[in-house]
Amino acid sequence: MKKYLIILLLILIILISSCKNKNNSDIEFIINDTLTNVDNKKAKIVLLYGQSNATGVANHHFLKEYYPDLYSKYQDGFDNVYIDYITERGSNNSNNSFIKCKFGCGANLDYYGPEMGISNVLHNAYPDDDIFIIKYSLGGSMLDNEWLNGNGRRGLLYNLAIDFTIANLEYLIQKGYQLDILGICWMQGESDAVNIRTADRYEDNTLKLIKYFRHDLNKYYKDHLNFVDSLIAKVIFWTNYEKINAVKYNISLKDHNYLINGLDLDTTKEPIDNPDIAHYDSIDMIELGNRFGNCLIENQ
Repeated sequence: MKKYLIILLLILIILISSCKNKNNSDIEFIINDTLTNVDNKKAKIVLLYGQSNATGVANHHFLKEYYPDLYSKYQDGFDNVYIDYITERGSNNSNNSFIKCKFGCGANLDYYGPEMGISNVLHNAYPDDDIFIIKYSLGGSMLDNEWLNGNGRRGLLYNLAIDFTIANLEYLIQKGYQLDILGICWMQGESDAVNIRTADRYEDNTLKLIKYFRHDLNKYYKDHLNFVDSLIAKVIFWTNYEKINAVKYNISLKDHNYLINGLDLDTTKEPIDNPDIAHYDSIDMIELGNRFGNCLIENQ
């Protein structure tokens, strides 16, 4: 009898451990109550994940200097667009709160990411709805061994992003919103392009990632969850960028997967004296977000 009890205990431990590793980061995200209650109002939601070009290292001071009219259009954000974000392991974040989406939601308060262009497009398309962007990103992060765990299973970064996302979605439900997730915007792949081993694993890893997203969020969408990816730019030290982009194209041919072009956007002009060639320039980051937003709208 004692032997059977020990075996049963071991099985329970394995099951608990398996469930824990499945989609739990051991961090509880408590969303601050910053929104007013609504009565079954539609909430358009965008989930934004990835590495540094999802975080955003585009400097709004350059946008102000070179494109002042565009800067003026974006500087105050849009009245119906909110964001809750965590970037760079929390070094810049909105304190687990939905705030107005505006400049400063990037790698630090001088920077912004695709959320700015996404905000513009969705504000124009859905002026009567509230729009919420949930963003979790980390510069330099690899799909192979950070978003996933090196063996194709959910990794710590994925689990953190999912737990953060679910906490925000549950909060919106609590406030009386009817959720309408427009899709996931995924801006990543540069780090996996650095060596051939991770580039070779990128297709299988991406397919698993999409499967995990759709499984773990299936409570919050009705029919399908769109996945919008972007090509990565041609940068000298991303030696396998063509392979990564080919994978992205192949995956975009599957149902409810889509692809925008990030290959033609510029990384070579800012700062003028010493360009940061790994990250999109200020106006090109706006355009990246515009493309994400337009793709989400066109494929509803």
